Formats: sequence, structure tokens, C-alpha cells
Amino acid sequence: MWRTIGAEARAEQTIDKSRFIARLTPVADAAAVSADLREARRLWPDARHYVYAWRLRAGGREKCSDDGEPQGTGGRPLLSLLQRADLWNTLAVVTRYFGGVLLGTGGLTRAYAGTARLALAQAEIVEPRLYIRYTLALPYALYEKAKYFLAGLGAVSETEEFAAGVTVVFALPAEQQAVWEKQAAEWSGAARLERQGELLRY
Repeated sequence: MWRTIGAEARAEQTIDKSRFIARLTPVADAAAVSADLREARRLWPDARHYVYAWRLRAGGREKCSDDGEPQGTGGRPLLSLLQRADLWNTLAVVTRYFGGVLLGTGGLTRAYAGTARLALAQAEIVEPRLYIRYTLALPYALYEKAKYFLAGLGAVSETEEFAAGVTVVFALPAEQQAVWEKQAAEWSGAARLERQGELLRY
């Protein structure tokens, strides 16, 4: 199973008068990457550089950018950091306010990678878990029994609708699928179960 970060993490340091701000965020897709890059520019609008790297699990895609810094001094070190940590669905952006002192290629690489590493040290690393989403329609007489049974399997309730009967939408850990469907089969005369698809939860 692959890993990602559970929430945004930040770190900042000043090196030879240049201010470096690292921001790591979980991202689900390319649209989220674009939105978070725009957010970095909104948060620090007067910065000189917005160096970044990201990795998306779907399609095994990854990309990095030096954003005007000498080639290989920013984006590549950030991407290497994500790769070594085996992080996917993660965006790393390091924003730089130039302080007037040239750091050289080695100095830039250490500054960008080092600031991102500080943020990574504060990040919560999580492993996504595969869930299966179901819709269950059942009579009121079975509702409490089903609710208790599902809670014991670690199911997460999403919606509940009460009308002539009860309709529940819930997500169940994939490893509990066989246990649940065996139990649901025993109620087949009274309940209706539909599998809606799979999703990842963190």
C-alpha cells in the first residue's frame, strides 16, 4: 500500500536573507494540484519563486518545476524527497522571497530540500484504506440490528433516509466484504443491498 500525508504541513527558514516557506498538501488529482499552486501564490503574492514537485498515484504521474531557479536546484530535490518517502497524492511547494544574496547551486539545493524536509518532519503520514460503498434498503425492524452489525465491522455511515423503510448509504472496509455480504444474504428476503463502487479513505 502506498502512503500520503493526512493534512497540510508547513515549515519556514531564512538562509542568507532569503526566506523559504515549504507547504506540503495532500492532492487527489491534477485539478487539486493546480488549485494548491494558485493558493501558494495567493498566500505569498510577492515571492520571487514557487518551486514545486508533485506525485499522483493514478497513472503513476509526477512532475517538478524550478520556477526560474537554476535547473535542478529546486524541483528535482523536492521530487526526490517525495520519492524517498514513498509519498503519492502529495504536492510540495517551496516559496522563496529573494534576500539579495546569491546562494549558488549547492546552496539552493540544500535550502529548498532542507525546508521541505522540515515540513515533511511535521507531516502526518497515512496509508489510504480501500472501502466499498453500499446502499442498503431495509425495514425498520432490521435497522438497529444492521446498524450494530455494521459498526462492529468498522463501517462508516454516509447517509440515512427514513421513509416507508430505511435506506442507508455506507462505506465498509474492503477486507470485511465477505463477512458483510454473507450476513446480508441472510436478510435477502427483507433487505435489498446494492454495491455502489470503491473509494479510498485516509
